Amino acid sequence: MAGTHPDYLEISPKTETSTGKKARSHIIPIKAISGSHDPDHDYEFHVMDWLETSARYRHKVVVFDGAEFLNEAAANALLKIVEEPPHQAKFVFIAEDVSGMMPTITSRSVQIRVPPVSRIDLENAWLTRHPQLETELLEFASGRPGLILNFEHTRSCLDVAREFWRAIGGDLLEALTAADVLEKNFDRDLTPDALRFLLREKPTSARVKADLAIEKALEALERYATPSLVFMVLALECRSAFGISR
Repeated sequence: MAGTHPDYLEISPKTETSTGKKARSHIIPIKAISGSHDPDHDYEFHVMDWLETSARYRHKVVVFDGAEFLNEAAANALLKIVEEPPHQAKFVFIAEDVSGMMPTITSRSVQIRVPPVSRIDLENAWLTRHPQLETELLEFASGRPGLILNFEHTRSCLDVAREFWRAIGGDLLEALTAADVLEKNFDRDLTPDALRFLLREKPTSARVKADLAIEKALEALERYATPSLVFMVLALECRSAFGISR
């Protein structure tokens, strides 16, 4: 739990770049797998190098949290050691969407499907300890206990998304200001979900157009478009989706 076990290594997509900026795309690159591909030392430990030494206790365990974000080079580099693990190493691949993983990895894995936690179980587990949890937050979590565990951040994402949609209905300057705030507080994992969740009471046609605008914004960020421009365009397209032209 302290993150100091000598035989445990967890790899996940970086949330920040080497310069300290928020990462725009979720990728586990080959540099996380092999130190020879990481000349800038972006990763403290590299899977292949870390597995060269035997376990201090019984097994070494490597956990990929967000395994669907292993890029092709990283996944291919893993094949040999996954097929013939050194020192009886164990691998755990955690993925929200298994279809995003390389078939060569999934074919070598035993799949364990973990369903969402029921609403009743979430309420029973958390409302007694966190009575300040709102019904809206539980509804947004949709069976994902991690969002409840980190409920303050989850609530913050919802609040920023709510303010964005409120400002979209105001004047143009207000909408563009809200777009700037959204950019500065953007969480690649939660913000798009929060934006879509808060659209649930809008007419279907408006939701579809706004959802398309969100998807286009995410694709633009993945292509490393200028973030300020991406969010400005998102605000303009969402105003158009809602029929606001003033």
